[in-house]
Amino acid sequence: MNFPLPTNNEAEYEALLHGMRMAKACGATRLEIYGDSNLVVQQSMNLCDAVNNNMIAYRQLYQNMEAKFEGCELKHIGRVSNEEADALENIGSMCSPIPDGVFYEVIAQLSIKEKALAPPKLLADDSEARLQQTAEGSPSQLTEHVLLLEPLWTKPFLAYLIDQRLPEDPVEARRIVRRSKAFTIVNGELYKHSISGIFQRCIAIDDGKALLREIHEGTCGHHAGCRALVAEAFRVGFYWPTAASDARDLVWKCDPCQRFAPKPHAPTTDLMTIPLAWPFAQWGLDQVGPLPRSSPGGHTYLLVAVNKFTKWIEAVPIKNQKAETAVQFFKGITCRFGMPHSIVTDNGSNFDSKKFWKFCDDGGIRLKFASVAHSQTNGQVERINGLI
Repeated sequence: MNFPLPTNNEAEYEALLHGMRMAKACGATRLEIYGDSNLVVQQSMNLCDAVNNNMIAYRQLYQNMEAKFEGCELKHIGRVSNEEADALENIGSMCSPIPDGVFYEVIAQLSIKEKALAPPKLLADDSEARLQQTAEGSPSQLTEHVLLLEPLWTKPFLAYLIDQRLPEDPVEARRIVRRSKAFTIVNGELYKHSISGIFQRCIAIDDGKALLREIHEGTCGHHAGCRALVAEAFRVGFYWPTAASDARDLVWKCDPCQRFAPKPHAPTTDLMTIPLAWPFAQWGLDQVGPLPRSSPGGHTYLLVAVNKFTKWIEAVPIKNQKAETAVQFFKGITCRFGMPHSIVTDNGSNFDSKKFWKFCDDGGIRLKFASVAHSQTNGQVERINGLI
């Protein structure tokens, strides 16, 4: 490369572009390129932004070259794995003799055009002469710069409150008159009377969006919700009519909010259905007590089971809350009605014991527990308990 003071990144880009030109001249259609410059690889594959003007131009030139191939991919490798390219680089930097089979070519200028400096400031006479000379030139050399400006939403209110001018549309005029009662003029600027009595300065919609973005994800932003964002913007004394919709769009399009926001309506675990397919396939089981001690017998508790399909009730008084008692009670049910498919019960210690679990596992019975905060899951047994 025979041009003054090339940077390392510029040299990497020049080598990349020169190699792609040679591959295109040889008829290649697909390229897989390996390089040890992580910056060039990341910028070329659009994995990071280019800030420098020359880097932006080089990346654009690479994209133009890439479009000429059916496929092109850059991969980053370590300097140790790039021995052949490093050997050729050392030959050029040390001016060593060129070995056989290596082609030598001198690049005299950059592949990109450097950004021109800003033109010097012209005097008034020179400017007029330049404009006259441009006007006499061909029409194709004339350039028009058009800037589209969106009218501010405050303009109709200012025109009405200051000059008593209304729009020609009667519907719009009535709207301006009706809504202008909530606004006032302070030092030539429009302010709105808030409910709390604070004067809110009316700002442009773009400025309002920037304000919401700063509150939401700025230096002190905490990714608040839509209503909190609008309330904070109004509380500090700003107003614009589309604040609510702007805040909603901002939160909906915020990637961290969508990834890490809590989901209050989602269950912590998968919901278990209670299918009623056939008789005596599913039972609800519960225990009532302690009750007044009976005599004779001394029974203080009551085990209740109800079939979910037929509403058949089984109840037996017991003296204790041991797991063996619950197992013996349900063994009697299985001897008369067969092995059920599942049992729905609460989180009682006698039902959530190892012995009761072993009994269910041996019989192929699924044991399901009702939520403590939602006892309606086992509502049939609860109603039977009240009935008994």
